[in-house]
Parts: sequence; structure tokens; C-alpha cells
Amino acid sequence: MNGKIPLVLSVVAVVIAVLGTTSVGQAAKRLVIPAASVGAAQLKSNAVVSSKVKNGSLLATDFKSGQLPAGPAGATGAAGPTGPPGVSGLEIVTKATPNNNVSGTKIATASCPAGKKVIAGGGEIQSSPAYHLYFSKPLADLSGWTAGGSSDSNGFWAAVAYAVCAVVT
Repeated sequence: MNGKIPLVLSVVAVVIAVLGTTSVGQAAKRLVIPAASVGAAQLKSNAVVSSKVKNGSLLATDFKSGQLPAGPAGATGAAGPTGPPGVSGLEIVTKATPNNNVSGTKIATASCPAGKKVIAGGGEIQSSPAYHLYFSKPLADLSGWTAGGSSDSNGFWAAVAYAVCAVVT
């Protein structure tokens, strides 16, 4: 019985070789080599070469990272929307009246540099006895801050204005 199997396989091999392109040869081939019977374990190193791979049949996922060259750069996209207005160039400007013992009203105005607007501010009275700050407000055109106070005694005092200035777009 053992002698018959090699003989049958030899005959099938001859049929495949001679009739490989015919329907009989293809049927014999399927009997000897079943579909999906050849895998990575049966392939020798470098057995699959470029000429054995159908052009266009491989996908990018068939390659390791970095094996495929990058394509050309795409066109530059459209510019994004303009952002909201912002503030830059923040600075604090201080202006004080003379610190003397003159009674009455003193007004200090801190002006922003050219190109800047006041965005905040304040005022104070600097004195040893108690004096009163009567107002502290931005100028109507937002070019600075003004503050004023008064005294009816003869102690040394000064009115001070602080303007927080910035470029506002």
C-alpha cells in the first residue's frame, strides 16, 4: 500500500505539470494543494519578491511605520477667523499733585501714552491728617484717569491718579 501513494502523487504531479492550464489540471492542483494551505510558516525568506506581488494590491497598513515615503505637502488652508479684540502693552501711569500744605482742591490727571487707552484706574489722597478723595474717574475720551480731593486744613497732602493704559484692538 505504501508504494501506491508515491505513485499516485507522481501521477497527479505529472497531470498538474502537463495539464496545469486546463480545467482538469486546475482541478488536480486543488486536490493536491488545498486553498489557503500556504502561509507565512511555509514561505522561505525572500520567497515573495516584487515581481510576485500584483501592483496596487498592497495597502498602507501592510507596511511598517516609516517605510512609505511622505507625499508632497498639500495646499495651504484658508486663514481662520479673526480673533476677538485684545489688549496689549499694559502699563500703569501715575501722576501726583505737589505734596504741600495748601488747602483747597487738588486734581491729578494721569495721561496714557499716545496710541493707548485707559482700561482702569484709581485715585488716592496721600496725607498725614485725614483728607477726602471726592472723585476718581476716567477721562471722557479714555486718554487717562483723573482724581481729586480737598482739604480745609494746613497739613501736607497730595492727590494721586493712577491710569492703567493699554493698546486695545
